[in-house]
Amino acid sequence: MAAVLHTESVPRQAYDKYIRQPLRLLASGPNPPAAVVVAVDGLDETVEGGAGFRLVTTLARESQLTTPKLWLLLTSRPGRAIRHLTAASRFDLIDDEPEVGEDVRDYIEGRLRARSVSAASVLARRISATGRGNFLYARFVVDDLLTCPGLITLANVRLPDGLAGLYREFLDREIAAVEPEWRQCHRPLLGLLAEARGEGLTVEQLTLLTGLPQSTVADSIALCAPYLRDSPGSGAHRLFHQSFRDYLRASGPHHVYSDEANARIVRELDRALAAGATDPFGTYAVRHLLRHLADPTDREEDKRAVLDRVLGHVPFVSAKAAADGVDTLVTEAEQAAAVCGMPTGRAARLLTTLKHQAYNLRTWRPDQHPDLLVQQLHYEATKAGFDDVLVTLDAHVADQPVRRLRVAWSSATSRAAEPDALVDKGHGDSISAAARSSTSPPASPTTPTTSCTPHSAGPGPAGRCACSPKPTAPCSPDRHPAPPSTTAGPRSPRAPTVEQPLDTTGESDRRHKHAAG
Repeated sequence: MAAVLHTESVPRQAYDKYIRQPLRLLASGPNPPAAVVVAVDGLDETVEGGAGFRLVTTLARESQLTTPKLWLLLTSRPGRAIRHLTAASRFDLIDDEPEVGEDVRDYIEGRLRARSVSAASVLARRISATGRGNFLYARFVVDDLLTCPGLITLANVRLPDGLAGLYREFLDREIAAVEPEWRQCHRPLLGLLAEARGEGLTVEQLTLLTGLPQSTVADSIALCAPYLRDSPGSGAHRLFHQSFRDYLRASGPHHVYSDEANARIVRELDRALAAGATDPFGTYAVRHLLRHLADPTDREEDKRAVLDRVLGHVPFVSAKAAADGVDTLVTEAEQAAAVCGMPTGRAARLLTTLKHQAYNLRTWRPDQHPDLLVQQLHYEATKAGFDDVLVTLDAHVADQPVRRLRVAWSSATSRAAEPDALVDKGHGDSISAAARSSTSPPASPTTPTTSCTPHSAGPGPAGRCACSPKPTAPCSPDRHPAPPSTTAGPRSPRAPTVEQPLDTTGESDRRHKHAAG
């Protein structure tokens, strides 16, 4: 359930969709249940992404509310996620077990008896006690026992000391036995897989990251297969469990230098964004680069420069918002900034623009309105006077007739006309800016000029420009809106105005005016 909820960009909406609405349907049916238990497993694994903490916060809030007939069963390993949860009852699955390892013993004994192992009951108790009732430990120990040749007896069974001992024995026996191969091949690959996000990394991507021959990479992946998880659709590989990642990151004989691996991934993803969507890392870079930047390392200055390039790159911002939602984009950008330092220049201004328009873009559906993000960012940047952001947005859609909101009047500048003449009759709120829809790209606000192109429409006489005699930017219809056919109605000076996203259905062209606060 945690994986399902985590795929939604707005956890609150996901909770309503997958839990609250089905609960209402059950309650209104012919046979309503006496109680419903919803189990959300693995919350600790969701906090890696930007939406993870919002999901944990949503569930923490809901667990404190009294919802008739609903019980939430939330599970997590110790760490950041569990600290956000305050529940009526909390249990440790190991410490609070009435009889430690009873269910694990039954699991082990069942598998051993199915293979006619003698003394299965005694052996099951030994394995369960050594692993302290851990199912993961039991599974791998039994797997190893059942694949060993020869007769399994109490005398010839040697058990590793917990999960760490299990991982150490596996790596010593299968992976790190030959020192040069471990240093040059297996350790770099496991380091990259320990830092991989999402579905993981493909053999092609690992080959590019390590510089090793693809056949060598494929052979190493095959050796590590018992402790990897594959994604059939994408062909990507990742570590099978967080505990194995923790073991590899910890100091010890199999430490994989995760800082170096993460820095290598960041460099490659930075290069991939410049190369475009056809790059083998294109999709992975969009989904996970900000999360890699949010991992603390010793090279924060280098990552700060990457963060500035990423957040100032409109194709990345657009693709990330389309893939994961604007809330996840903003949250992951802020998490990366907390580690790397706040973005500067155009990147800072584009992030500010995005945050101001986030509420309009929260329900954005790129397949239905592909131009909406650029429209809203263009409007917000115009209103704020972010000329470099406008240039970047216009370059992004230079060959596309993108409709957008164009500011005609703003309280911050109040140059062109009074809002009364720009707002539909009957508007009852205070106004800080007004805009109209346009499909023509505006002239670059940074292009200098010493003359002004005359306009027949505007606040000045026909054929003359009402700008200052020597404007610093080309005169444009933005600064001289055509006289409207309607007048504004009464307004309350204290009432706030809520900005609305551009109507891309064509209705806005017929009205041709928008009021925005």
